[in-house]
Amino acid sequence: MSNLKVFSFTQVTHGIADALYSEVGVLDSAKTDVSIPFEQQKVSRFKSMGLWDTGATSTTITSKVIKALALPELGITKASGVSGTFMTSVHMIDLMLPNGIVVPKLKVTKGILGDHFDVLIGMDVISLGDFAISNYNGSTALSFRIPSLMKTDYVRWQELRSQASSSKIGRNELCPCGSGRKYKQCCGKGK
Repeated sequence: MSNLKVFSFTQVTHGIADALYSEVGVLDSAKTDVSIPFEQQKVSRFKSMGLWDTGATSTTITSKVIKALALPELGITKASGVSGTFMTSVHMIDLMLPNGIVVPKLKVTKGILGDHFDVLIGMDVISLGDFAISNYNGSTALSFRIPSLMKTDYVRWQELRSQASSSKIGRNELCPCGSGRKYKQCCGKGK
């Protein structure tokens, strides 16, 4: 597992967010060279804010992205949205997320997303890794990593924390919650 490349990012908002978003880049898959790192690609890149939507099955881009990158149409498909079902075009992109996360050769559909977003990130991307949201100290944090490394289970975490509180654990021992940190820097903080 030591050779496993893990890519992750955390996006923190000021205040509790009413939408989850991050910066994204869109490239035309047909014009990228997989032998060159994505940040060094000499092709046009569309930069936008991407809206993360766990209620969306697939990723969607606007006609603005399609026009800016001159993305070819791969075909037509039936899609569903808040206003019902409709026919729309299918395109292929490379999606760049923060911290160098790249989802290559992603089939996306064209949609209408409003004024603030040109990319809607759906479960086709979210399900590739671990996705977490927390609202702590008045700020919302969205955290994502590829590939998935573990199951997030707050019930089990609380059980282990309670167990750790009731047993004698040295402050410098590894925390029994599995975080990999010392007990005094994790569940034993402030005790």
